[in-house]
Amino acid sequence: MMHQTLMSFRHDPDAVKGKHLERDLIRRVFGMTGPYRGALIGFIITVVLSAVVGVIPPLLFRSLLDNAVPNKNEQLVIGLAVAAVALAVASAGLSLVQRWYSAIVGEGLIYDMRVSLFDHVQRMPIAFFTRTQTGSL
Repeated sequence: MMHQTLMSFRHDPDAVKGKHLERDLIRRVFGMTGPYRGALIGFIITVVLSAVVGVIPPLLFRSLLDNAVPNKNEQLVIGLAVAAVALAVASAGLSLVQRWYSAIVGEGLIYDMRVSLFDHVQRMPIAFFTRTQTGSL
């Protein structure tokens, strides 16, 4: 019995195959993002910066292996090592900021949708609750 209950929560990918989102639904959802536009822009900026920071370390290591080590340039080795550590710290910081923006937008939208749904249900006439079966809301 427990296994059947747990299996009912599984997502069936075939259930959504061939189905499309309606444009009105997409417009409504994007319309709710208004208060979060600044956070969305911040999120996009941090994603782009993370991508840029993620590309730089291989270039540093290429310079390390092609120039610094063969030429026995200790100053360049130290500089590239410091730059690699700084990029790792920057990447971690950007990841933290990115998650923070994502949480602001995601949790805020969920909260707004819940409040909107609750307000809608509160405005429904009593006849709706009389006709509607318990648990089908």
